[in-house]
Amino acid sequence: MSKKQSLKLNKIQVVILVGGYGKRLKHLTKKTPKPIIQIQKKPFLFYLLKYLINQGLSNFLFLAGYKGKQLENYLNENFKIKGIKINIYTERKPMGTGYALKKAFNKLEKNFLLLNGDTFTNLKFKNFLKNVDSNKIINISVTKKKSNTSGNFFIKKNKTIFIEKPKKTSGLINCGIYFVNKKITKIINKKENSLEKNIIPKLIKNNNAKLLKSNIELFDIGTFIGIKNYEKYLYFHKYLLKS
Repeated sequence: MSKKQSLKLNKIQVVILVGGYGKRLKHLTKKTPKPIIQIQKKPFLFYLLKYLINQGLSNFLFLAGYKGKQLENYLNENFKIKGIKINIYTERKPMGTGYALKKAFNKLEKNFLLLNGDTFTNLKFKNFLKNVDSNKIINISVTKKKSNTSGNFFIKKNKTIFIEKPKKTSGLINCGIYFVNKKITKIINKKENSLEKNIIPKLIKNNNAKLLKSNIELFDIGTFIGIKNYEKYLYFHKYLLKS
């Protein structure tokens, strides 16, 4: 992607996956969808959207599922901001991260950023977009970190293998941030409907994926430990707590 294109952050569609059940959080998500559980007295989406908007991003599409109406109400009530576009597509029945993209096909732009709605990173999107290969169906942000609750990339003899939540870690994990071409929807079906378990491994195998490495911090609020770690991060970055 050219420098001229990469600077137009406000033109790029940002698709955020917010449809999961959040079962690992047990009582916290029994009545509340994971992306808006309270962390330091504010919903997680408050911090995520604030960071993205401050980066210059302004065109958002949320793919919701579990308790989608709550998410829709929160976004409509709190992010009616001049210059910020918020669209929400809610699945009647959640059918996997990948299939949510297929169902929302008509709302997707040709190329878009795709983010997990339960993950916070301090990635600089301007730099990320400068390095994407627009000839690939997916560009994946990865960072050096050991975690068996995230997808791991194993690289041996120029061959890349992706395993979601492996028993043995590689030290190179998926950040949950992608630059995607809409063509990705052609390889998604009801049986192969998970972005992490089905789609990413297939794209890597077919040489339709590029890994973009960066040294960033990563917080997944899908676990109690993840929430505690993010609370510690907020303590040292108090500007994120401000409205």
